[in-house]
Amino acid sequence: MEEWFGLTPTGRQFREPTGVQHELIDAEGVRHTAIVFDPPWHGHPVLTRGVELVRSFLEYPMVVGMVELSHADPQRGVFVYPTGTVWTLKELLRIHADLGHAIGPRAALELCWLAGQVLLEGAENGGMQGCFSHGGLTPWRIALRSDGNLQVLGFGLPQVDVLAERAKLGVAEADSVRYAPPERLTGIAEDVSADTLALTLIAYEVLTGRPLYDGSDPEELRRAVSMSDGVTTLSRPNPLPRDIAQVFARALVFDPDARLGGEAWLQEIEHLLEQHQDGESLDVVVDRVRGAHREGALRGTKLRQAKTESFTPNQLRDALAEADEPPAPRARSGRSMQSQIPAAAGGDEKRWGKVAERRRREPAAAAPTPPPAQEIPATPPSPRPSSESAAPRRRRRGEPRPADELSTSSLEIPSLEVEHEDDEDDILLEPAEPTPAAPPRRRRRREE
Repeated sequence: MEEWFGLTPTGRQFREPTGVQHELIDAEGVRHTAIVFDPPWHGHPVLTRGVELVRSFLEYPMVVGMVELSHADPQRGVFVYPTGTVWTLKELLRIHADLGHAIGPRAALELCWLAGQVLLEGAENGGMQGCFSHGGLTPWRIALRSDGNLQVLGFGLPQVDVLAERAKLGVAEADSVRYAPPERLTGIAEDVSADTLALTLIAYEVLTGRPLYDGSDPEELRRAVSMSDGVTTLSRPNPLPRDIAQVFARALVFDPDARLGGEAWLQEIEHLLEQHQDGESLDVVVDRVRGAHREGALRGTKLRQAKTESFTPNQLRDALAEADEPPAPRARSGRSMQSQIPAAAGGDEKRWGKVAERRRREPAAAAPTPPPAQEIPATPPSPRPSSESAAPRRRRRGEPRPADELSTSSLEIPSLEVEHEDDEDDILLEPAEPTPAAPPRRRRRREE
């Protein structure tokens, strides 16, 4: 990959469903993550006109934990974010799959709690500028730094292959479909409940080690997602604790009007987290992987261009060897990231901010009314207007405005064929003794 925007590739890269993520480094030593879409998607309207419509928000989101867009070339499908050295959640899932066990329930609920706050605040701020949801949340778009900070990437970049398939211009990847909400497959306008649905699917995988919508057949996955089969699966005996399964099932309901989402979903996650304090936290998971790499416990192999391959062990070890790099720029936000995970049941309650304190006292409002089905948009879908909305953390300053639809009828997108290769990496981690750790917080990417 050639130099982009004065940033030099480090050689670390891995596949995601519709492109490749590259690690870049600037002259000051700060590392960036570039999302580079595959050539068939270059020039697609949702990556050009669609992004330009909301680009000012993507560059200045004013949301702690949402990484700002620092450089972009929409025509070539390149979007760069100053993340620092990070592991995507997909990488952590792969490591634990190689070990033969899941990450666990506490880490899964902490993931929902931390990422959920970022997504809800992002939808609140972005809605005033026409960006009503993430639009493409997958394990590749959630990253964790070695200090435990959680980051959300690619806000506003849609699942372009799913939109193209709706327009009869291509075939969506299985790894795109399995994390998509039903409304994305049918063209109904989305709001933040689509993001909390996708985050619920990701949390299920963190908790169990396998996707809820498993398999590699896009057609079968499309049928399961469009019928919300996950609700039925969670209603039967399954690996989840009963209370978690019930909340997750409500979050996966087909009808957005009846679905548990937004602030009400976050309140349920808070309650679950107070009840499930056993197991490893995200901080412990990241610390163990970081320590194992520093001790040279991982065997490395060359990078293979498999469809869903993450960073190789050698690449991760090389990144950790440079732990003294300058930190990534802090998020542009008017407040610091001081939220804390709720304390264990029976313990002293920890304050995590005035906003959350107010939300605890406010009852959740009824879910919004869904709009009629729309034609397939080429820009990120807009949410339906609503007279009733979930209790916000702050009063919205304006009503949402539907985004203009862009036609894709004249766009020809060739099919993309990439051969699958089995990942034979044998990743070994020394078992770690469970150690009590302070729960993670949403924090700035650079501490004072």
